[in-house]
Amino acid sequence: MKETFDNFKRITGYNLQSFFERFVSFINNHSGNVIGYYNGGTLSNISFNELEILIKESSKISPLFENFGSNFTYIGYWELLDKFTDIQTGLMTFQNMGKWSRSSRANKYDSSVSVDRKIRQGETIEAIAAEVGYSEPQEDWFNIALSNQLIEEEYTPDGGKIISISFQNNANLVIDNIVDSLKGKNVLGKDIQRRFEFANNDLVTVEYEKAIEQALYIILGTVKGGIPEFPEDGTSSDSVGSNTNTIEYPSLFRNLLAMFRKDGRWSEITLLDLSKDQDNVFMKIECKTILQNRTITNLPI
Repeated sequence: MKETFDNFKRITGYNLQSFFERFVSFINNHSGNVIGYYNGGTLSNISFNELEILIKESSKISPLFENFGSNFTYIGYWELLDKFTDIQTGLMTFQNMGKWSRSSRANKYDSSVSVDRKIRQGETIEAIAAEVGYSEPQEDWFNIALSNQLIEEEYTPDGGKIISISFQNNANLVIDNIVDSLKGKNVLGKDIQRRFEFANNDLVTVEYEKAIEQALYIILGTVKGGIPEFPEDGTSSDSVGSNTNTIEYPSLFRNLLAMFRKDGRWSEITLLDLSKDQDNVFMKIECKTILQNRTITNLPI
């Protein structure tokens, strides 16, 4: 391998061996600090600076393999390219560790998830404080009022005012199906559009409220066995075409709940009503996300 490194330096003028060694040093001495920061630890400027240097260097190396490709005449160089590609992928992973860690920390320190929230009619600040996780809402509501510079005249029983609130313990937000920093509407996620379309040489995606709407549509429309990787997910197809008196409604609702529980973006699912209209049965469900977005839907059975 040393001979390959030496030849690479002779051909391109770049010391690739030194770059490889510096990456190994980063993994041994700095990678834990980067991961730890996004999990609530202290910021290590040295470790993040080292990561930035390595990323800049990797952007210089990539064109060398392309520009001098005709000079790389044996398989050792392609093995070198393969290892470099692995390193570059690793560096990109560390650069986006905030997303992979589902951390509320982005470029600057912030230990909470802050979102805009409309005060509902008749809702008190104490109730909002309890909803978002304050340990003593009867006392801690003052923090919400102070941070939003609320004055008594602005708070009315009619609601409607927009305020900014923070989820106090980000560790409670376990959202395994989101790869992003848990900041604001990011917690609602982003997904490929259910109906595949291409725009600007890429797949069309949906995000935030539209991603939640799509997720709800998929959950409510999934029949057991319809997802090969998770054959037990979804409602049973046995109820389709059966007598309305023989449908096991509790079992249907439990199956729906099981799917909602796999998606950390949902905080509460409530069965509001069961109704019949001739030969049709409808299950009225209220679905609430962790950002308190509420959707009421009639699910035909």
